[in-house]
Amino acid sequence: MSPEQALGKPLDGRTDLFSFGAVLYEMCAGRPPFSGDTSAAIFDAILHKTPSSPVRLNPELPLDLERIISKALEKDLDLRYQNAADIRADLKRLKRDTSSSSTLTAAQPPRKASQAPLIAAAVAVLVLAIAAAGFFLYRSKPAPAATAPPVPAATAATTRTIAVLPFHNLSGQKGGDTWGVGMADAIISRLASLQNLAVRPTNSVLKYAAGADDPAQAARELQVDSVLAGNYQTIGGVMRVSVQLIDHGATRWGSRYDLRGADMLKFQDDVAQKVVEGLSVQLSGAELERMKAPTTSSPEAYNLLVEARAYLNEYFLNSRAESLQEGRRLIQRAVAKDPSFAGAYALLARLYLMEAANFTENGERNIIASELAARKAVSLQPSSFEANLALGAVLNERGKSTEAITTLRQAVALAPNSVDALDHLGYSYHYAGLIDLAEEAYRRCRDMNPSTPRIYWMHGRMLLYQGKAHEAAEEVRQALKRTPDQFKLMAFLGAFLYYEGKLEEAEPVINRAVQLRGGHGDDAPLMFSAYLHAARGERDQIDPALLRNRPADVIDGDAAEWTAGIYSLLGDKPNALAWLKRAVALGDHNYPWFQRDKNFNSLRGDPEFERLMREVEGYWKQYTAEFGSR
Repeated sequence: MSPEQALGKPLDGRTDLFSFGAVLYEMCAGRPPFSGDTSAAIFDAILHKTPSSPVRLNPELPLDLERIISKALEKDLDLRYQNAADIRADLKRLKRDTSSSSTLTAAQPPRKASQAPLIAAAVAVLVLAIAAAGFFLYRSKPAPAATAPPVPAATAATTRTIAVLPFHNLSGQKGGDTWGVGMADAIISRLASLQNLAVRPTNSVLKYAAGADDPAQAARELQVDSVLAGNYQTIGGVMRVSVQLIDHGATRWGSRYDLRGADMLKFQDDVAQKVVEGLSVQLSGAELERMKAPTTSSPEAYNLLVEARAYLNEYFLNSRAESLQEGRRLIQRAVAKDPSFAGAYALLARLYLMEAANFTENGERNIIASELAARKAVSLQPSSFEANLALGAVLNERGKSTEAITTLRQAVALAPNSVDALDHLGYSYHYAGLIDLAEEAYRRCRDMNPSTPRIYWMHGRMLLYQGKAHEAAEEVRQALKRTPDQFKLMAFLGAFLYYEGKLEEAEPVINRAVQLRGGHGDDAPLMFSAYLHAARGERDQIDPALLRNRPADVIDGDAAEWTAGIYSLLGDKPNALAWLKRAVALGDHNYPWFQRDKNFNSLRGDPEFERLMREVEGYWKQYTAEFGSR
């Protein structure tokens, strides 16, 4: 796996050459170039460490071969071999020179007998390497028109795009779409781990929950090559499901299933496999293994998981705590049915985490429960991207940024087309103050999933941290055109206008967000309303519940930081510093933003504030040295 794969970045032929370099290294050195006791350690080595010198491990290797291997394993794409033709030419040249140097003449001193087989082995390695390089060169060339057949799809690493639409409930019963949404989400999750298949996330397809009259039209709207669509109804205890795979307007595959009991367990995997086969998606050995891995032996647990998935996706659209709590109740029943169900623990961790991060009540209890569930998931299935995603997300919320970023990079590497994994990685970058990396991650999230409101306000936040308040406001305005009454989008628009200095324009927007919030329990609109009142010295106009909170009761670094800003604007230094210390303790080390945020202007020059900033700067420099800034 190349560094760009590990980071979920766009791939090209140079990625194959990195993999070729890794194989060549192992052929010559007798061990892989990147190793570790855990998957996280291996990914970290790929991203940040230089392999041991092959010549040091095998002194008989030609020095020029080490140079070729090192160039193939360059982490920087621009410094790596740019095409297979160049590496093949270098290998052929080295083979020629090595072969000729092994031919003795009368004027040469004889070689030691033990060196002859080593030279022969080196030449054999080069012959194999040249052949392999020739293969990469062949598959990178387009087939000449009308003279040669194209490279078969099975050997070409072509990325396809697909949307899995929610399965439509034919019964027409109101509120009966849970299974259809949850099953679509389960299939999406299964397919998201494939390198050569880009899958639209569940939130982008929820508008089709009531059914898509024309799947081909849905494909055009979602800008994908293919669509998986289906419907279902329950008849006498049997769920009858019809599924079809439509590719560029033509049906590639279709089937009908009558599902009873344990059949549910096989349905998701069978459909995912049919998609892979129908679209001729190239799979690696590891991907094949993951596709075949069982999820649970309990049909009851699996069905509860499917329903709980639907409620988590519902939350991302409505931001209501009730959606998270209902999903949690369902998944706890699934765990009770199968205590070894790693996927259930991973989902439970995410449900607890979303509630802890966005709702103050029971925050500490929920974050502890989230970490316990995530660690259980990873212990049960270390190679699960959903388990690593859950653990990385909760580690970030717990303030363990280094471990969080490493774990989340692993999750992105395991599922490069998962918007959720990239979303949480971006959030972890922002906590570490790596705001350029965070902005890039959320920009990619937005491009991969342009229909989810959260991605827009999160991308807007990263733009704000870069000092681009106007661009941040425009970002959420675009999303509000599609979902005009989404209260958090509106709240963040008000916040961005506030940072632009447009307080009069921000006030009605934030007031509307507070009104739309109702009893949701999400404090973001109240926080931003407090900014306006605190900036005017109107302490009595701030929601009293915000000022009753105590630092120890809050487990979200953003909430602690925002509260510190409110007290700073009010001129209450002791409370401002107490809340800012809490934010730092929770892992919010966004040093560039702390230096830029106008809410902290009243604290600048204060000895305790400056000491705290030096501490945060130290963390930030450590993260920058370890992970880079871009």
